[in-house]
Amino acid sequence: MKKFYTVLAFALVSGSIMAQSNDGVKFGVRAGVNLATVAISGDGVTSEEKDAIKSLTSFNFGGYAEIPVSDKFSIQPGLSLSGKGYKLKESSSYLDEDGMVSETLKVNTNIMFLELPVNAVFNFNGFYFGAGPYLAYALSGKIKAENTITEGGISMTTSASNDVKFGSKAGEIRALDYGFNGLVGYKLENGLNFNLNYGLGLGNYINNSVGNGKMSNRVFSFLVGYSF
Repeated sequence: MKKFYTVLAFALVSGSIMAQSNDGVKFGVRAGVNLATVAISGDGVTSEEKDAIKSLTSFNFGGYAEIPVSDKFSIQPGLSLSGKGYKLKESSSYLDEDGMVSETLKVNTNIMFLELPVNAVFNFNGFYFGAGPYLAYALSGKIKAENTITEGGISMTTSASNDVKFGSKAGEIRALDYGFNGLVGYKLENGLNFNLNYGLGLGNYINNSVGNGKMSNRVFSFLVGYSF
């Protein structure tokens, strides 16, 4: 965590210095919807397990700066609250002494990150596209699970909810996330802009995994913003 805040402080100070030394710097805000999921891989991961992972709807809100380098090129650092995570749905059925039994497990994992992207952005006649790295740190998280068992036409559902535990121990998940993102969008003359972003996470949620198990964030963001 100490390393994260060191990097964050450095990025903010650097951005401030760049802003003071460049003319035409603009600032803005963006907000919108995240469609988040995870990619899983490793020894023993099956296609059924991958198919059980579904996207989770969350939100994204933050600010950014546009630091011009030329008429067509700018550096765009930002800072946002970004909801990530995933849904999981697994169904199975089996035969016991009383007949056929079906079971459905649903799990929602919501994690809120403080995210710092730094993008290189090209602008052309209102359209823009760019890419760059991001660094993020988990602030909080919640896991909700629901299990439904149906037997003889009668269903029974149990549910539970717990806070996500962050750390380096077994059963905890890593709070630090990092990766790359790409963006495309269109900006009106009045400063209103529309943005599509994709975040490709390279960090791994899993601690003390067996073999080479990995779980990484994948996030599509649909954002509306305004530059001042």
